[in-house]
Amino acid sequence: MVPLFSIAIIVTWLVGWGVTLVYIGSVGDLGPNPDFPFLSMIKWSDETKYSLTYSFFGFLWMNAFIIGVG
Repeated sequence: MVPLFSIAIIVTWLVGWGVTLVYIGSVGDLGPNPDFPFLSMIKWSDETKYSLTYSFFGFLWMNAFIIGVG
């Protein structure tokens, strides 16, 4: 029973983190893509890259915490 509960919490955490990742990833300046001129690309600043890294390690830490408690 407990492992199923932990898995459900981890999956919920993964979905929430994925939504956050999409929001953070969408921050930036829209510009042309040099390889495909009919597509655009988002140019990230260093702060956005740091925020993505921080969010990723936060996800890993919280995942380990959930596994440790469960």
